[in-house]
Amino acid sequence: MVHRLLPFLTLLATAVLLGPSPLSPHGGGLDKYGCHHNRVHGGYHCHRGAFTGAMFDSQAEMLQALEASAPAVVQEFTGRVMGVSDGDTITVLHKGKGERIRLHGIDCPEKRQAFGKRAKQFTSNLVFAKTVTVQILDRDR
Repeated sequence: MVHRLLPFLTLLATAVLLGPSPLSPHGGGLDKYGCHHNRVHGGYHCHRGAFTGAMFDSQAEMLQALEASAPAVVQEFTGRVMGVSDGDTITVLHKGKGERIRLHGIDCPEKRQAFGKRAKQFTSNLVFAKTVTVQILDRDR
């Protein structure tokens, strides 16, 4: 039995002695973008968020990339939420009529799917009967 464990113990000891690889998580706090400056090698890299795994020369370079990747707002209006169809679709009062709004970047189960009712309830708790500002990025048919 001992001879079968020996290769495993050797591998384990080697892994402990070598320490973490450059790809493993390391110390250092992350900023609100999920990134931080690398004190050892210089530069700025991200562990979470829109640029997970990306490396930049500076935070300013990352912010330029973030701004360039943001969808452009075509138009905006403010109105009261008068209905919630499901977790990612609401109806907002606009110019006296209800306008159906699909929430950008949100994908929830449909009403008949598992957790669909919970997704709808969650969205309702956040926005129903509240005044919101809608930033229109695109229009569906």
